[in-house]
Amino acid sequence: MVASLRCGRRRKTHHIIKVQVKIIMAGKQIIPALSSRQTFNGQGVRRISGSAMMIATWNVRSMFGDGRLENVLKEMKRMKINLLGISDTRWIGSGSKVVDEEGNMIYYSGNNDRRHLYGVAIIVDKEIRKSIESFTPISDRIMMIKIKTKIGYTNVIQVYAPTADKPEEEIETFYEDIKTVLATTKKHDITMILGDFNAKVGDTVVEGVTGAFGLGERNERGDRLIEFCQNEEMVITNTTFKLCKRRLYTWAAPGDGINGNIIRNQIDFILMRRRFRNSVKSVKTYPGADVSSDHNPVVAVIKLKLKKVARKTQKNHLDLSKLKDKNITNQLKSKIDNKIKNVKNENLMSNDVNTKWKNIQSSILTESKQELKPERIKKTVWITEDILDLMEERRKFKNVNEAKYKQLNSTIKREIRKAKENFNLEKCLEIEMLDKIHDSFNMHKKIKEMTGTTRKKTVGIVTEADGTIITDIKRKIKRWTEYVEELFRDERPEREEFRLQEGIPIMKEEVIKALKNSKPRKAAGPDEVPSELLKLLEDDGVNLLVDLFNTIYRTGVIPEQWLTSTFITLPKNEIQKIVQITEQLLS
Repeated sequence: MVASLRCGRRRKTHHIIKVQVKIIMAGKQIIPALSSRQTFNGQGVRRISGSAMMIATWNVRSMFGDGRLENVLKEMKRMKINLLGISDTRWIGSGSKVVDEEGNMIYYSGNNDRRHLYGVAIIVDKEIRKSIESFTPISDRIMMIKIKTKIGYTNVIQVYAPTADKPEEEIETFYEDIKTVLATTKKHDITMILGDFNAKVGDTVVEGVTGAFGLGERNERGDRLIEFCQNEEMVITNTTFKLCKRRLYTWAAPGDGINGNIIRNQIDFILMRRRFRNSVKSVKTYPGADVSSDHNPVVAVIKLKLKKVARKTQKNHLDLSKLKDKNITNQLKSKIDNKIKNVKNENLMSNDVNTKWKNIQSSILTESKQELKPERIKKTVWITEDILDLMEERRKFKNVNEAKYKQLNSTIKREIRKAKENFNLEKCLEIEMLDKIHDSFNMHKKIKEMTGTTRKKTVGIVTEADGTIITDIKRKIKRWTEYVEELFRDERPEREEFRLQEGIPIMKEEVIKALKNSKPRKAAGPDEVPSELLKLLEDDGVNLLVDLFNTIYRTGVIPEQWLTSTFITLPKNEIQKIVQITEQLLS
């Protein structure tokens, strides 16, 4: 190190030039990692501008159980984490859902095993959620989300590697699956892999892969991880920053702390594609975080510039239950009838079926969206502030007083059981009340909510014909189109068209009968007009419907909106949920 000193006007300026020294040991060239203020340097490294985001990974040792998710969300908020990758969720199935009132979203990937094994997930805050392009669940050990940024895409892959007792074949399958996911990404995209790798890479420097600030000694699984990183040009970021050992270890072994023994390892990592390593500003563990797990979260500060993904406008749902109020029904009928009168002459004079239908649709929906606007009901939660305070109190005794920590942990479990029982009791009373007033629809709805049998948003993998995974949304839509076209392809020759003479016109009585016989509570099509609203039409409205149907019958032209349908993909291996109410009450 060479330094020059210049003095003047009570001011000292130090010019420091850092010289990198190469050390040759045992025939191996070792390059020391840089300080915590620096990252790797080299050609092909791209600097990323943008806001600093907190991205973390954590093995929480199960989120299957009352209070576990709430505990994770509390700690995520306390640490101001924007994206949290989770290992060992033990959740069944794959999908996504909003987890709190703040709009945080969880994407999860698991298996169908009722024993609740493995599983991975990623929780994102509402800002990152706006930029999520796609979610790809691969297995109960691997998943990926694609985030849209100003310079392209950022791919975040969350993993959970097999433990040391698993056979080598399972390890190889794990890394092959990650390579399959990486093959769907592009080299100019930022790609990071987070998770519990159950591997120790140690503190020996491997050029372009690890720094000098790993922990412990490398094992066989560590060799396999380093080999993978070399092949895929990945850097293990939490070995490149100089920190105290307390900020490096990610897992405390069962014997840690007994008789003064310290058994701590670094097995959770954040991997970054080498080209973008300078976007990582710091990586460290938070040993004070607590979700009753023996792992610590690994938190990285990474610069990203998010870009919002354009979403389809959400449909305005109508609260049709308000039609039970005769005053509201009569008021809405009158308003719709006034609107119908304004378009009556235009409809009868026009021969365009699209104009006819749009006028009827607009007359119905304009007033209905005002009168039947649903009231936002705040979702009730079973967990109490007292329980959350106890969790915070327990956190303070982590690694400080084990006896007190265990005592508080038992208290938390007991309070959770009480709170859940009281919550379920209130739900049961609500269900009984709905049964007494013969509101079977809402009664069954509440039962499904209580027993966990409501349909969740499930996600599957879309592949090319050769089995290649598709992550791009536009390509997914195109692939579905190809699949459906192939499925319904008809090789038979087209039949000759026969023009029939004009038939008997549709009668007004037929339309009235059809409306009367239409079943309630059926999902509306893309036009958003349910049968309940069509039944509100007065004489003029019914006449316009008769005119529309006869025009369609006479010309053979159907309104364009009626030719549009919503394509819903249903997973073949849907998870069968057989949950009894008694099991819920006793859990």
